[in-house]
Amino acid sequence: MRCRGLLTTAVAVLLAGAPATATATAAAPGTPLTVPPAKLAAALTCSPGVDRAAVDPVLLVPAFSTARESYGGGYLDLLPKQGIPTCSVTLEDRGFGDLQTATEYAVHAIREVAARSGRKVRVLGHQHGAVDLLLALRFWPDLPALVSDYVSLATPHQGTRFAADVCSAATACAPSVHQIARGSALLAAMVREPPPAGPDYTSIATAYDEVITPQPQASRMAGARNITLQDVCPRRPVEHFTILSDALTRRLVLDAFTHPGPADPARLLNPCVDPPQDAGGGFGLENLSFVPNFVLLNITQATGDEPALRCPFAAGCPVATVPKPAAGQTCRSRRRFTVTVPRGVTRLRAVLNGRALRPRGRSVTVDLRGRRAGTVTLRLSGRTAGGRAYRSVRRYRACGT
Repeated sequence: MRCRGLLTTAVAVLLAGAPATATATAAAPGTPLTVPPAKLAAALTCSPGVDRAAVDPVLLVPAFSTARESYGGGYLDLLPKQGIPTCSVTLEDRGFGDLQTATEYAVHAIREVAARSGRKVRVLGHQHGAVDLLLALRFWPDLPALVSDYVSLATPHQGTRFAADVCSAATACAPSVHQIARGSALLAAMVREPPPAGPDYTSIATAYDEVITPQPQASRMAGARNITLQDVCPRRPVEHFTILSDALTRRLVLDAFTHPGPADPARLLNPCVDPPQDAGGGFGLENLSFVPNFVLLNITQATGDEPALRCPFAAGCPVATVPKPAAGQTCRSRRRFTVTVPRGVTRLRAVLNGRALRPRGRSVTVDLRGRRAGTVTLRLSGRTAGGRAYRSVRRYRACGT
């Protein structure tokens, strides 16, 4: 399942966009993790530049595969080449085991990447990799403050009929296949309430998905921007696996990462025209590696029933909350810094939370001193040397909480 497309020039915008610091709490609230720390650490791999990152890093979570098989040649390799620190999680059972356990790896990864980078994390998951991420955000209440964007690709937010049919025909299937099936107890727990506030949510699906069915209902997510590729580009030939290498999908992912809010197809210029070197769509040979692994592991790890829900997913579990700062302990910022736009940008305008700032040449001073904890938005606009419009939106936390 190799993702082979090249990143579009929108990556350059990502380098300038949305830096917002985040700090993982020393004693993070929520249900304690049961997976040994050494296993959690071994499952996470990061490119250089994550520590004290200059831009928000990206965390990738695959499904029924390794991170290399799902994202190699694509997001996993090309984002770091563009200066975007990228981490990924690979489970030793390839994601065929209990997703309640797999979710703990996502919890650890988000906390670790946020702590190492000092920034918020952008998360991207394919199929049940995005389910793992959403379960982490939904049931560990310290995590939404650490994540700026959640993007899912071909994900069974409402369950898939395909998995239900597989389990019914075989009378037994792997734990995670039970759990992504339509009507599973785990997915019912996940959608019991809307996704937590904080991150921007985008769900991207394809009408030709042969694994997550039926579409678009199976991938629809409450509280998210739901995008079906064929609604943007009719008859675009993308199925469950080639969504990983599709150029339109990649442009939508980058649009979500480079703008406030979820992805918006209306912002894309000529969305149905792929650059010659970046064509996407079609059925790829990478799909063939999925089939033998799915058949083998679905048999060797088969169980007759879906794993029973445990805390924090089961009803009646204690509800963890993020403690609020005690009176008089809310921080006040001491941050004051200068932001400089690329060479060639003229007629620079800067607006911080609706208040105009006075630039000096290509630079503008951002003064957050005295502000209490919270996020501010800096909007920059101007003209490039070629006469094109320049726009950048950046977010900053006044101070950690």
